[in-house]
Amino acid sequence: MRGWGKLVVALALTTAIYIPTVAQQTAQAACGVWRWPIKTLSDPARTRVNFTPAGTSVAKFRTRTRPGITFGTSTPRYGAVEFHTWKVKARPIQAKLEDDNDIHFVISVPTAPAKTMIVEFPRKACIASPFKRTKIAAARQLFLNNCGAVSSSSWLKLAGSVTITGVGFWDEKHGQTGIAPNGIELHPVLNFQGDCHKASTGGGGGGGGGTCTPGYNPCLVYHGGADYDCYGQGGNGPYYTQSGVVYQVTGSDPYRLDGNNNGLGCE
Repeated sequence: MRGWGKLVVALALTTAIYIPTVAQQTAQAACGVWRWPIKTLSDPARTRVNFTPAGTSVAKFRTRTRPGITFGTSTPRYGAVEFHTWKVKARPIQAKLEDDNDIHFVISVPTAPAKTMIVEFPRKACIASPFKRTKIAAARQLFLNNCGAVSSSSWLKLAGSVTITGVGFWDEKHGQTGIAPNGIELHPVLNFQGDCHKASTGGGGGGGGGTCTPGYNPCLVYHGGADYDCYGQGGNGPYYTQSGVVYQVTGSDPYRLDGNNNGLGCE
């Protein structure tokens, strides 16, 4: 019986070794699973990625041909898109904090807000490798500094003009908000630049909060009738639109931004 008792104790101790703690289970639940090493530059092939950004656009990314393989949870880094770093200029649409603690950021073609794709900012604590951890964390902080805090319960509606640099990624398509038709993303983002603000209170070129001038999207704050001119096009202000942003114009166009009456201002 003493022998059996020792065996039971040994088995119990062995089993205990493989039971994750509550803290470990919580940490695992807080981060992602599906191709997670690829998403966070923690996979073995990360050092083979070309980190010199190649210029492209949201429009071009959305029309790339998706690889003819079935991507699974453990599919390794694959194809030219995932071995390169890309830089796109885009219109910010909305952002939300996901269950895996990524910031899910929807961007679009600057002149076509319905033509969207997703870029993602992982949480620093969810990145296993130190390889680019600091750079990924810095990009996320730049987003938060410019666009504001994000919530897991509702979408933060955004406006402005941003430039995003990140590593290409083929995501699983399962109805994500803003996903490109081919499932392409930038994941993770490595750099964030530009002007980004809440769409509901955006300051346009005039800065600050206040009432938006009717007929312009993104918002141009109304300054008692004072004029706006397109940034960089030689006007005398006193207020200017955001650099590089094309505005949707409806109605009377009091600032005369849509010179050819095609519904787009400062194009």
